[in-house]
Amino acid sequence: MAVISSSPQPRVASDEVTLRVRPRAWRALFLVSLMLCDLAALNAALIGVYFANLGRMSANGLVLPSDTRAIAAFLALFGMTVLAIFAANSLYELRRGASRVDEAFKVLTAVSLVTLSALVINGLLPALGYDDLPWTRNVLVFFWLVGLFIAIVLRFLHHQWIYWMRRRGIDVRRVLIVGARAPGRAVWSTMRRRPELGYHVQGFLSDTVAVGELVDDLPVLGHTDQLGR
Repeated sequence: MAVISSSPQPRVASDEVTLRVRPRAWRALFLVSLMLCDLAALNAALIGVYFANLGRMSANGLVLPSDTRAIAAFLALFGMTVLAIFAANSLYELRRGASRVDEAFKVLTAVSLVTLSALVINGLLPALGYDDLPWTRNVLVFFWLVGLFIAIVLRFLHHQWIYWMRRRGIDVRRVLIVGARAPGRAVWSTMRRRPELGYHVQGFLSDTVAVGELVDDLPVLGHTDQLGR
């Protein structure tokens, strides 16, 4: 079998100046920055598309409420809804090696739900004492398209930033591979080929290969009954 056990990777001294930040702090930073990317993507899409169509809507008698608090209330509720829907679609789990295609489908679902939720939020504004905002079909359709595109692009850039950090020793985990036969060697090959996953493999644990031997240039450090130690 090929099971891995991980723990935070201690920082190794180098000639470069390094930031001494706890692994949990880096994970919190990555999570918060990802949330900000989603908020920026969908708010930028909404505001941009809305104001691009505002002249046409005004010509048809659809105007923004004179009370700017209505717009502020809508945007506040909209932002909370975005985070809730993205979280409900498992888009804030930060799993290593997760499929980017699978993530894109989840973003598609989330943005679609956010688009429908925007109409619901707008319908709730009168109940909160504010005038609702004017909407047209073009605003909804273009918001959905532009929001989806920007969200996927910003998430891609965010992942590239995390990969860049991991290649420099940040958010790296030490791991042991249990099993030095074909499955374990396949795991080691994948981790060695993909440094952006952020795994620093220490060695194998094996009951079939002698301790101290090298398997694909990685040492066997002990037997499986020593895993706890």
